[in-house]
Amino acid sequence: MDITTESQISSDGDIEIIICSGFTQQRIISAWHHDGTLVDGWPQENGLPFVQPSVGDIDSDGDLEILAGGTIPNKPYARFYVWHHDGTMVDGWPIIFPWDGSENVDYIYAQPVIGDIDGDADVEIIVGSYNNKLYAWHHDGTMVDGWPKIIGDSVDSTAAIADIDNDDLIEVVVAGDDGKIYVWDLDAIYNLSHMEWPMFQYDSHHTGLYTKDIVDNMPPDSPDIDGKTSGKVEVEYEYIFNAVDPDGDDVKFIIDWGDNTDELTDFYDSGTDVMVKHTWSEEGDYTIRAKAQDIHGATGPDGTLSVNIPRARTVYHLSILQFLERFPLLERLISLIKVI
Repeated sequence: MDITTESQISSDGDIEIIICSGFTQQRIISAWHHDGTLVDGWPQENGLPFVQPSVGDIDSDGDLEILAGGTIPNKPYARFYVWHHDGTMVDGWPIIFPWDGSENVDYIYAQPVIGDIDGDADVEIIVGSYNNKLYAWHHDGTMVDGWPKIIGDSVDSTAAIADIDNDDLIEVVVAGDDGKIYVWDLDAIYNLSHMEWPMFQYDSHHTGLYTKDIVDNMPPDSPDIDGKTSGKVEVEYEYIFNAVDPDGDDVKFIIDWGDNTDELTDFYDSGTDVMVKHTWSEEGDYTIRAKAQDIHGATGPDGTLSVNIPRARTVYHLSILQFLERFPLLERLISLIKVI
């Protein structure tokens, strides 16, 4: 299956079409203008049919690079290429995989994903191979520490870079041909602005269209939280959460109630009052913390509200109070027991 990628790789303001084609000796990556003419410097031979190209600005020069697997035609010599938009090779590339004479060859059919996975603001490139590996390279072609990851079978599916558990940290996800899904929990903060091509065909709709609209996405504002600031144990209270997204995107709320319970809402229109109920089972001082996250995964700062759930007061019958007045030591003992 050919995978078409669309992006603006030239400076004419129009979108270009990038595709891998060929099934005989001529196996090439081509780039066309919207009118069907070839972009200067293209096509380029990569030696593998039906690989899946992706694009991204891996060297922060403002121009897009084109990335794809490859080989020497009809030879077991695997490659991974990164070209500038004009078809010239980027410094440090291609990666050349050694062959040990066995059937295990690092052919790369999967589409690479591109994003910052180590928190240094420079992007890395992640792609799986036919030799049971998931590779991660820095933009200059050097291997990321701790990679490649070895799995139980070949990797010809596209990985994804995301924050799947809403802990603000990066996870890398990929499926292997062994029928298993692998997830690695990394230490770096997930930052959408540093994700150039984070999943198959760029976005959740798999458009294959690279656009800066999402890269430039602004996170939502800090949520306003309105509700009771004091209450009683085992009583349900309503709280209103509201956050505005600068881009007008829908938002959901990630709520920490302060008692080791968390809650995640559905998506709502920006600026909508969202009512959520909660009950505290023990007395204490609690801080509600909430973040708003937009539909592109950008998460804003915390909003907080302090809530006091005091110990319930003991009300004595009048006759009991009169009795205690006659035995002050007993009254003091009871008060000590209440404190404990």
